[in-house]
Amino acid sequence: MNVARDQLRSFIERIERLEEDRAGLNAAFIGMAMGAGLTSAITNPMVEGLMQAIRGADVIMNHDPQCTNWITAYREPPKDGAGGGRRRRRSART
Repeated sequence: MNVARDQLRSFIERIERLEEDRAGLNAAFIGMAMGAGLTSAITNPMVEGLMQAIRGADVIMNHDPQCTNWITAYREPPKDGAGGGRRRRRSART
């Protein structure tokens, strides 16, 4: 009975390691699939590494030409009192 329990414990530990390592494989795969023509995929938007890979592939493949999505996701917020707002357009002089 101890042998079966030890084998089961070993099997569970291997599965847990695979789950941890799978995130990197998924991120690499999605970028390559996008390069090969993938236009949509069912993914978990809560997996940050995967979303970063998708945004990065969009930038590199010019699907996000102004890098708007990348900048919105990864720009550091301005420090307090450092401005950070959009400039207002000057009114026309009369």
